[in-house]
Amino acid sequence: MKQNAFELAKAFGYLSHSEVVGIKAIATILPEGAVCVNLGAGSGTSSLAVCEDRPDLLATFHTIDISPSGPLGGLENERIAFKLGYIDGHPIQLLGDTIGFGKSWPKDKKIDYLFIDDDHSAEHLQEEIDVWLPLLADNAIVAFHDYGSVNWSGVKGVVDKMMVEHPELKPWYLVRTLFVFKKGEIYTKEPHAPTS
Repeated sequence: MKQNAFELAKAFGYLSHSEVVGIKAIATILPEGAVCVNLGAGSGTSSLAVCEDRPDLLATFHTIDISPSGPLGGLENERIAFKLGYIDGHPIQLLGDTIGFGKSWPKDKKIDYLFIDDDHSAEHLQEEIDVWLPLLADNAIVAFHDYGSVNWSGVKGVVDKMMVEHPELKPWYLVRTLFVFKKGEIYTKEPHAPTS
């Protein structure tokens, strides 16, 4: 049975329906050939939400996860989600620590879309911000998941600190626990930001 990102979100509960809508809103405005990086594969919902609407980005969409598979998700889970979604292919999958990949990321390969939803400890998230934000393109979009979540209390404090230290990232919208920022002037077409 074909499965889409909304059904996957409902089945696993990692993302809400409105958060999937928010991710899909981002997908509509990403430029052709946008370099996308998804930190944390989970059940594959966040990457599937983008690639369902933008299959043209499969060649430039990267998912990084420390787990090949497991009960909380991993790269195999993402591959299964794409197979069930009948999408021809899946993102470029990188197995390993997000910090290590960020440190070795080519400096000339600027990132247009960064989705952060893996290790939710305050220390790790701060290190990801320090490593990945300098790699953003001029008009990048950054989304943090689990902002304000009762399950991951450290995320909010780190993101709030990031807003002070990185004023170039402007809050765009917050829907449930998905907090999205944009850097600089966003592309020529601007979607209607979803509401909670």
